[in-house]
Amino acid sequence: MKIDGERYVVLPQATFDRMVERLGDVKLPDLPEANERGRRPARATGRVVLARKLIERRVAAGWTQQELADQAGVRVETVRWLEEDSGRPRSTSIAKVDEVFRPLGL
Repeated sequence: MKIDGERYVVLPQATFDRMVERLGDVKLPDLPEANERGRRPARATGRVVLARKLIERRVAAGWTQQELADQAGVRVETVRWLEEDSGRPRSTSIAKVDEVFRPLGL
């Protein structure tokens, strides 16, 4: 839903609490700094948004990075690179990781 142009997600408190608990010490990467016009660099922002979404989905599934890598058939380093917005993972690896979440509705 949107309130004053800001997008919000409504979910049961218990679900939210479980997600926060699963996140534990996991830190979501920060978005790049906005320029004086309030705009962020598109590519860098896109990579960070991808990393954040991946972390959120993995945590919601209750998986470690290694478990996600095993499910997706990729190396754990690939998952780390995606989550840390480092390295240059292939689009096929991104697709494999994305595909494992589909049956879970994530």
